Amino acid sequence: FAYVNEEGGYSYGKDNEDNIIKVGDGFFVLATAEEPSLSYGDTKRGDAKSESINLIATGDAGNDNLIISFDGAEDKGFNKLENFNKGIAEIYVANNGSRYAIMSYDENVAEIPVNFDAKQMGNYTINAIANGKFSSVILVDRFTGVETNLLLEDYNFTATGSDNHDRFIVKMVNGQQT
Repeated sequence: FAYVNEEGGYSYGKDNEDNIIKVGDGFFVLATAEEPSLSYGDTKRGDAKSESINLIATGDAGNDNLIISFDGAEDKGFNKLENFNKGIAEIYVANNGSRYAIMSYDENVAEIPVNFDAKQMGNYTINAIANGKFSSVILVDRFTGVETNLLLEDYNFTATGSDNHDRFIVKMVNGQQT
């Protein structure tokens, strides 16, 4: 929980002397001013920046995303939440029977199985935003055999709600692997 302190700022947790919001934690802010704003400084941010890939799946009902992080914490992640709109296709990583929206891997992992649940028949697009020194992010469609470098172009495809969910593999080469 975040508490308002004497200076009008926040304190994150009563026992957190450093006032650091840990990775994966968050808090809600109730803004009562007419034109509210929230700011935070860079001084408390960690220096280590991990590489990541944000995969975005877009269809007629909206879009969904998956964040693949390479911070060395193998197989750690955050569960996929259900979309309010049940028609939105979902992109995620499956591991030990759970579905993840954010998943962490060792930076030397070169291939990651990626799941896609179309919910309904339609045309879809997957694109990527890479944060790091990736020379390529190849999406392999196991169904069609098509390989697309998502750093150069989006991948467009048709899917149905009954397709196998383990349809894709992502292969990447980052600066540490070249």
